[in-house]
Amino acid sequence: MHQMLRNLDGKLDSIIFCHGIINYLGGIDGNLPDWDEVQKVNVRATMQMTSIAMPFLRMTQGNATVLSSSAGEKPWPGHTIYNSAMASLNMMVRCAALENAHHQ
Repeated sequence: MHQMLRNLDGKLDSIIFCHGIINYLGGIDGNLPDWDEVQKVNVRATMQMTSIAMPFLRMTQGNATVLSSSAGEKPWPGHTIYNSAMASLNMMVRCAALENAHHQ
């Protein structure tokens, strides 16, 4: 991402996040490595990239778009790990939007 921003002379108008993995183990039947992997890919990676991009987006009054899943709003049986990650991602996006609203 840092190299991409250098190639763009630090100008970033928009960024779209569309990535993720799903784990079909329920939270009780799953294990911590599964939990950590899904959280790392679906939540932490988005947070990390957003924190890098945000200063550049502020300079251009740009925006970030994060694609998520209805799994963050509606529980699915047997998908505790994935649902939890999507709920966390959704809340992170909502909080980031509130924190950065005054920059628009």
